[in-house]
This record gives sequence, structure tokens and C-alpha cells, in this order.
Amino acid sequence: MMERIGPYEAAADASVFVQELAARNLQVLRAIEDTLTALWSDQQLLDAVARGFMEVHDWFRAHPPATGIDPHDVLHANLILAAQGAQRMYTQVVARHKAACADPLLTHEDGVTDAYKAYLDTLETLFDTIESLKDWVETHDDVLEPSTGKIYKSVDDLFSAMGL
Repeated sequence: MMERIGPYEAAADASVFVQELAARNLQVLRAIEDTLTALWSDQQLLDAVARGFMEVHDWFRAHPPATGIDPHDVLHANLILAAQGAQRMYTQVVARHKAACADPLLTHEDGVTDAYKAYLDTLETLFDTIESLKDWVETHDDVLEPSTGKIYKSVDDLFSAMGL
């Protein structure tokens, strides 16, 4: 025998459903807001780091030292580590961006995919800035290296002298 649900019981069931749906939607909205806030905050920090590298690079270009900047390759090693860190972060964020693009709960209007794209752009800028500084320092120091005075007749002779 079928049980009949009165109008009050049906309304109560509908109200519970609406409350559960609203709670779920609020959780999704909170997750979106938390994600956007975290991405923005991290992006601001990474942008400040990139600006710091740019300032150092600009200063060296404006005031090139008469001596080598990194004779023991300490700066070089640290810049490599920094660039590798940016690369690792980029790889992780690409995966998160793809997940956000595929998430059926997110829409373009949520801004999550755009925030991830902006974050990726910031990581690209950071990496490029680090690499640019590293290359400039290497070139600067290489130019200041004393010449051996030797002239090689061919590339093969040069490679032989280098032990290659």
C-alpha cells in the first residue's frame, strides 16, 4: 500500500532539498572565492619577486661592474634553482588550470580559469626574468675573462684544446 504524503510533508522534503542544494552551492562559491584569493595573493608575491630580479638586472645593466659578478658561480647556481622552482610551479599550475577548465561546476564567469591563466603568465614572466638575469651575468663575466692569446685554425683545433 502506498503511503500518502501530505502537503506539509512534501513541502518539508522540498525545503530540505533546497537547503542542501544551497549549502552545496555555498561550498562551491566559497571554494571559488578561496581559490581566487589564493591565486591573486600568490600572483602578487611572484610578481614582486620578478620585479626584484628585474631591478637587479636593470641596475647591473646601468652600472656594469668592472670585475666579475659571479666568479665562483654561486649566483648562477641559485638562479638555476630559482628558475627550476618556477618551472615546477608552472607544471603544477598547468594541471590545476586544466582541471578547472574541465570542472563542470565552474563557469567562465567564475573567473577561476582566467585567474589560473594570469598566474601562469606571472610564472612565465618570473622564469624569463630569472633566465635573462642569469644570461646577462654569465655574458658579463665571460667578457671579462682574460684571453688565452691562442688563435685556433679550425673548430676542430679549438675542440681539441678544450678536451672535447
